[in-house]
Amino acid sequence: MFKNSIITFIFSIISISICFGSQLPTNYYYKVTHVPIYCITTPCSQYRVHKVNTQDPEIVIENFVFPNGVEQNYFLLEEADTAIFYGTVTANRNGYNVNDFKVKRVYKQLPQGNAMTSTDKYYMFGSSGIACITTPCPSISAILLNIESTTNVNDVKQPYETNVPHFDTNWLFQKQFESVENRLIGVGAINSNGEVILTSSFVRLPDPISSCPALPLLKCQGGHVTTYQRGSNRCLENPTCSNDNDTRVCALYIPVCPTGYDLVPYTSISTCPTYYCDAYFLTKTY
Repeated sequence: MFKNSIITFIFSIISISICFGSQLPTNYYYKVTHVPIYCITTPCSQYRVHKVNTQDPEIVIENFVFPNGVEQNYFLLEEADTAIFYGTVTANRNGYNVNDFKVKRVYKQLPQGNAMTSTDKYYMFGSSGIACITTPCPSISAILLNIESTTNVNDVKQPYETNVPHFDTNWLFQKQFESVENRLIGVGAINSNGEVILTSSFVRLPDPISSCPALPLLKCQGGHVTTYQRGSNRCLENPTCSNDNDTRVCALYIPVCPTGYDLVPYTSISTCPTYYCDAYFLTKTY
């Protein structure tokens, strides 16, 4: 009798878990599109989402529910055309034949990429766990979003170092191998050499996810200036008092960034200005 009660109890727990588990929302990665229509009544569904790497039809979206800390202006109206959302589609609470989208994470496309090709797919990247003493080496895993199919590759090539002067390649490289929640999304194809040739990348916002560490305030003596290094998170670090006698040999020109980028200078260890072009939607770190 006691044994039968235990079995019944365990079966009930499993049944409840299965029942509730089936109701849990499923998150996927969706490319967003804005449809510029004019409405005089509601609902006015100006957005469509498509589950990347699938042949699923587009889904009409009436409303996005964003997480806290997201600057929504970068994802609404035409800005939505350069966005990927990770989240869940739910039936609209108003009962219309449209849907709400509960957003868990947001990604924004870096400007000045190359044109997307018909063979491009959406990837994240990580370590394959393979260590080599020669090259090429398939040390990187290219993971298809929403499919979870993995291919080991030798290299990932971005378009931005070529297309954008003063681009921070160290920052973008670091974004490839952060935690899964914070990694970039790359759009591209794998060639016959085992390389992923990306046409563009999407980075998670806000970036950086957490605020930069506070820096000590230095009181430099006369003839010295405070100089910095810039870390892979775009934060300034290692402030130092440096002799500024060499500032007279600094370049006098100020570079110009391409459309979609802001010029961000800082005083480097040489005591001359160092310039980066950061995407306009990235949080200013100094």
